[in-house]
Amino acid sequence: TTAAMRRGLGRAVVELRSRMHWGQVDLADQIAKHGVGGAVMAAPEQGAISRWENGVQAPSPIYRAALARIAAKHKHDDLVVTFRAPVSAWRLVAHVGKLAGDDK
Repeated sequence: TTAAMRRGLGRAVVELRSRMHWGQVDLADQIAKHGVGGAVMAAPEQGAISRWENGVQAPSPIYRAALARIAAKHKHDDLVVTFRAPVSAWRLVAHVGKLAGDDK
């Protein structure tokens, strides 16, 4: 994944938690409840959520799908788009950022 993807998704995770007034443990519980096809999945560890929020790591595609479902359920459509963005879109964001001089 690109640095732009990690940063963008990290900001989206922070924003979702903020809007929902949830802690990291609350978000992990909700992710577990919104698994693929409605199936319960393993909750991410709190440390993983912290790494997502700090842009150290990006959530896996399965966790991004769960985050998108949570955002959609609560009508946060702007965040749904972010969580559902394909890796190719994030590569484009990184490329455009480099062209604009924002290569951090």
